[in-house]
Amino acid sequence: MNKELKPCPFCGKPARRKVRSRRHQSRFGTGCSNNECIIWLPDDVTLSDLHCYVSVYVKESDADEAWNARSESDKLMHALRIIAGKAQPLDNTMGNQEIALAVLNTL
Repeated sequence: MNKELKPCPFCGKPARRKVRSRRHQSRFGTGCSNNECIIWLPDDVTLSDLHCYVSVYVKESDADEAWNARSESDKLMHALRIIAGKAQPLDNTMGNQEIALAVLNTL
């Protein structure tokens, strides 16, 4: 059973799950679907290149769990990327600085 993936912690876009197999060995990785994001996972990534983009797992559930884990450093990184103009805020009702401060206040 596939677990629902949280949106990207950096840009808020949907996550992308990839399964790559060779000789009865499957490897799983999860990344961002946004090609402008720092953790973008290309749709056509090969098994040999998967580790260049994301952490690679033997079990799909481990890849999903690692992706869905959110730490305080993820929140801080997102706030800094908003301030730097490298990420879109998840809530468009406030300005970038207001959102970044709100994120920082949750730490």
